[in-house]
Amino acid sequence: MNLYVPALWVASGVCLITGVQFALAGVPRRQNREYLAFGLLSLLLSLYLLTKALIYHLDAIGPLREVVRVQVAIACLIYPAAVWFLSIYTGLRRWHLWLTFACCVFGVLFVVNFFSPNGMLYLNIVPRSPITLSWGETLNDYRGVPSRLSWVYYISVDAVFLWAIWRSVALWREGVRHRAVPLIIYLAVQFLATLQLEYVLNSNSRMLTFASFTFLALVLLMSDALRREQVQRGQALAESIAELHAESHRRQTVEADLRHMAYHDQLTELPNRRLLRERLKEAISAVDSRRRYATLIQLDLDHFKTINDSLGHSLGDQLLRKIAARISEFNSAPNCIARLGGDEFAILITDLPPGSAAARQLANRIAEDLIRRLTAPFHIGDHELVIGVSAGVAVFDGEATVDSVLRQADIAHHAAK
Repeated sequence: MNLYVPALWVASGVCLITGVQFALAGVPRRQNREYLAFGLLSLLLSLYLLTKALIYHLDAIGPLREVVRVQVAIACLIYPAAVWFLSIYTGLRRWHLWLTFACCVFGVLFVVNFFSPNGMLYLNIVPRSPITLSWGETLNDYRGVPSRLSWVYYISVDAVFLWAIWRSVALWREGVRHRAVPLIIYLAVQFLATLQLEYVLNSNSRMLTFASFTFLALVLLMSDALRREQVQRGQALAESIAELHAESHRRQTVEADLRHMAYHDQLTELPNRRLLRERLKEAISAVDSRRRYATLIQLDLDHFKTINDSLGHSLGDQLLRKIAARISEFNSAPNCIARLGGDEFAILITDLPPGSAAARQLANRIAEDLIRRLTAPFHIGDHELVIGVSAGVAVFDGEATVDSVLRQADIAHHAAK
């Protein structure tokens, strides 16, 4: 039963999928270099684990040397990518300088490794007897004679490890605990795996090492941290959008209330003189396009002041609201019913027949119907009130103006009164 090498294949696949996801997420958004750096790092770690699995399968010394050299070359790319990602992840301001320094050091090692027949770490590679694991899996093994420059590589790797510890401590001291904890956990796992690797190498033991699987731990821990932050940012964005929508709705409500107050009478909720002027302007344009007539009927209550003074302003307000309601129930479907102020009302009707004589006749009949409705008794509490009404009728066509219509209606109202 094979477990160890398939585990390396699975780890390589996980790193590959994670790297592709974060690389694709980081490429369209240039401002999010963190995703792009982590995606590149995960892809390189996937290739490293792939070469590690191949080494245990190869039994020919020639291909083995090439794979080892490729593995060291990939490692020389991994550590600058790790410096790039961790610099951004830990909020290092001058990350460009650290990345440039790492690229220079490992770039030189990459070139030296390229021209070395066995890679820069080994002068020679000698195959050893296969390792048989307790569950029956057999792994090919080899032994390498260290080169004179191998110490430069290992010191550079240790320097990156110490640098990562420094950045995790700085992150913790800055209070960014949710980012520091996953990084500290990985460094602890990496430290333990390195100790186990050093013990196996120094004791010439044939034990399995798990240092390569720490790369999988790095990918899993960092990807989980980045995804949780992305979810939190999405939730915060959704909450901000909801707050903006709520604020926009409140603002629209306030604006609608202010507009209603500006264009309506507070007592009767009818349009006021300002809104009547706008409706008159629209009516003039409408009758001009249809070559028809419209009418404005101005009403004034007789002896309302007497009722208001003798019975109280509260009862007078109730009477005005009942008058407004009775006008609103008028069957001729007026285009606008307005309170001009005090005890004055106005009714705008645009649906009059063509011909000035027929239009005036219908307008007068409408005014008479309104007067009959409004002079019927009003019952308010224990009081039965009967009022008189004076009406001024102005019939106009599309050549009229707003001021001329209002002036004609006012003149006709005074004449009737």
